[in-house]
Amino acid sequence: MPFSIVISGVTGRVGRALAELARADPDVRLAGALASESSAKQPLDADRRVRINDPPAPPVDAVIDFSTSSGCARAIRCALDSGAALVVGTTGLADRVESHLRDAAASIPMLVAANTSLGACVLIDLASRATRALGDAYDVSLIEAHRAGKRDAPSGTALALARAVRDSGGSIDDGAVLSLRAGDTVGEHTVRFDATGETLQITHRATDRRLFAAGALRAAKWLAGRPPGRYAMSDVLGL
Repeated sequence: MPFSIVISGVTGRVGRALAELARADPDVRLAGALASESSAKQPLDADRRVRINDPPAPPVDAVIDFSTSSGCARAIRCALDSGAALVVGTTGLADRVESHLRDAAASIPMLVAANTSLGACVLIDLASRATRALGDAYDVSLIEAHRAGKRDAPSGTALALARAVRDSGGSIDDGAVLSLRAGDTVGEHTVRFDATGETLQITHRATDRRLFAAGALRAAKWLAGRPPGRYAMSDVLGL
């Protein structure tokens, strides 16, 4: 039986990539699609069976959200109503939505990730390992770059990297996180460890937004059917 998903934020960059993946994969069924009200009722597939913001066609295995705070709140309700797993790749969420996520984790399995790229997940793990190995003799800094117009700065991934460094016993000042917004940069994150005589630099560079869609779909397949609770991309990769 195909793996059935609802895409929240289907008219966005990653949402469109997810829809393309679903259409190309015979083992994935697009059960529904959510977007802003201005996109309501637009047909999403050639045979017009799926229309944006129509109720999803059961069963639903997972809801995947790449939208906004309000869109994420709607995705949470959809997942709860469907008894489905929830993958959230939206960043810059409002406090009230974060609270909704904490409450919903008691009822459904969910995975919230600042970045669903598998490589970015490994980058965060490597930053943690490097921090523990090098100790406090190294100055840690972060540089992140995204397309012009990206609203949140620093990016959610940069915040996750800074948190990983601090959780591993390191320190990083707010002034040591540099955000660049230019052109059509998909996403680039660099962690630097500087000491007298040497620099260790670890970089992840995304060149195609389809990698976020592919990572989110892999996470959704891993998550569906697991006990309620909050999971991370590191769980998907066994890190």
